[in-house]
Amino acid sequence: MTFNFLRVVSKWAFIFCLAPVLAWGVTGSKTKSYDLKTDFKAFVDTGSKELYVEFFAPQKGKPTVVLLNGLTYSTTQWAKAVKELRSRGLGVLTYDMDGQGKTLLRYGVKFSAYHYADQVTDLNDLLKTLKIKSPYHLV
Repeated sequence: MTFNFLRVVSKWAFIFCLAPVLAWGVTGSKTKSYDLKTDFKAFVDTGSKELYVEFFAPQKGKPTVVLLNGLTYSTTQWAKAVKELRSRGLGVLTYDMDGQGKTLLRYGVKFSAYHYADQVTDLNDLLKTLKIKSPYHLV
């Protein structure tokens, strides 16, 4: 098997050039008010950026668990955990951070660093935008 330079270059060209264009088809509802009594999947405008969110409402008196993605993960990797937490009545919030999942597809790859301080700010802005009350638990 020989190294095929054109095959490698074409794959990277797709990832960096065409994927953001295809991402225009990613759907989600933009709204300023969120009903935390019902489940939703949408892009949420935090004021500084839009992040893809999947929210599952808690049963009365139960807290919300915020599931934080790993380095190259997205909301999809949490499916089994979400199912288990929901079966116990807990609320669940998953979201694709800047540079992950559907958020990445919408905006494309940026060529500067993704700083953890920015991710903390994004999470704080998201919790404020959604008006999620404590207690909530980060996982």
